Amino acid sequence: MKFTKTFAILTALFTASHAMAAPAYVIGEVNVTNQTGMKEYRAGFMDSLKPYGGKVIVKATKPEMMEGDTNGVVSIIEFESAEQARAWYNSDFYQKINKSRKASSTSRVLIVEAVEAK
Repeated sequence: MKFTKTFAILTALFTASHAMAAPAYVIGEVNVTNQTGMKEYRAGFMDSLKPYGGKVIVKATKPEMMEGDTNGVVSIIEFESAEQARAWYNSDFYQKINKSRKASSTSRVLIVEAVEAK
């Protein structure tokens, strides 16, 4: 999926959520260096999202970089709010499985809040 399409999707989501509380998105870019070490992370990842209402909306295994360098798979996870995203990320369960991701990959993870475009 092209990044331009990804940003178009995010723009549409931001527009649709205007009347609701601002959603937040966790954007992750992961380059796996040890497939075996990622097993625990992959096995528990989707279950880690459920209590916090997280929903994977984009998983790009071959992103087309328009500028800069890619670091691997790009994922975007939607949450109802930045507070929910932080609660998920800081949860005991996610932090437990996150140790295996950190040991088995290089990555960047950020939280962005939706804002109304002016």
